[in-house]
Amino acid sequence: MSAGKATEPSNARTRGNRKCSRTGDEFKRAAAEARHLYINSAREEDKKGLETAFSEERVRVAFNVYKAAQWAMESHKDKGLIAGNRLDQDEVIATEKIPGIDAEVIKNFRTMSEATERGVGQVLDSSKWTIVVNDAWLLGGAHYMAQVVEAVYGRPRQSMVGA
Repeated sequence: MSAGKATEPSNARTRGNRKCSRTGDEFKRAAAEARHLYINSAREEDKKGLETAFSEERVRVAFNVYKAAQWAMESHKDKGLIAGNRLDQDEVIATEKIPGIDAEVIKNFRTMSEATERGVGQVLDSSKWTIVVNDAWLLGGAHYMAQVVEAVYGRPRQSMVGA
């Protein structure tokens, strides 16, 4: 790959002996296998939301986010993925400074979603967010051995996870 040019991750790409990218069919099968683990570990009040999370549409969204995370890591691996609560959302109301992702972090690291073009953004921003979409984003980065950074008080801090 030439410097600065993002290309779609190859389904055969490896890091050592580990396969790092999944096809849509592999991803769909893995989601179906994981479904019972999510449901069995969820609180009763969260189980209905998991039905939506594992719908065909949301699994497709999760796979697209998984690929977007890989594309972002190919383009900007040095930045990693930025994890944390979005502080620019309407539902976040706080009278004091709280940990999370603010407008400055978004400006510096940009966002990605299921519709992201290749190589853009380290902050997940999906209007179709579910826990499965979130986990797919982390898994896509982990398969590229990305550093995951937690945003604290609007600033990224040290790595939480090394894949």
